[in-house]
Amino acid sequence: MAPLAVLILGLGIIGGYFYVAQQQTKRGMTESQQSAIKKVTSKQHASKSSAVKPSDMGESRERSSQSTAGSQDYVVDVAKLLRERSGAVFTRQGVNAPTRIELQADPQTANYRLTIQYQHADAVTMKATIRNVATKTIKVFSADAAGQTRTVKCNTEIKVGSFTDEGSHSQTAANMIGDKFYLFYNAHGTVSLVTPNYAGNVETKANTAIMNEYAQASAAE
Repeated sequence: MAPLAVLILGLGIIGGYFYVAQQQTKRGMTESQQSAIKKVTSKQHASKSSAVKPSDMGESRERSSQSTAGSQDYVVDVAKLLRERSGAVFTRQGVNAPTRIELQADPQTANYRLTIQYQHADAVTMKATIRNVATKTIKVFSADAAGQTRTVKCNTEIKVGSFTDEGSHSQTAANMIGDKFYLFYNAHGTVSLVTPNYAGNVETKANTAIMNEYAQASAAE
């Protein structure tokens, strides 16, 4: 009986050893898998964070204009915009403000030009430069809803330069030199242009900072 007992005891010890070793192996594999999953999840999160976002998503209508350093989520592809058409035209109904603004690439330089048309005045053409800036949250009067405001986010800034010719121009047009316009992708899938509110038709002083949205015109316009 004694040899049999020793044999059973030995088998029990060996079995216990293999059980412990097996559990350690399983635990090691689980930790490796968890580490791999964490790495994949981290990469996916980073990829989502860098994706381009739409600019016009019904943001709060009462947020004030502000800049967020380092963010470039709302850049408009100007080269693509102008490649699809000879020029991008933006329109808005109004009396004391431009009714039609066309953005074109300047064939003589690496910059751009803006042709600005008022309802009862000759069009003027002005030089322009475009650059991407930190995200700006801007409150605008919507192009398709009179008197309605909303906030949009922009990264693409247009700076109005001097006239392209040496002729005489109105003081109204001359006052635009140095002004900043902005481009953004709207909820309709097209591009909108944002300008200062040149009409000045606001009820309170607090509304003078609200800018105007110009809608992108169809190819036929």
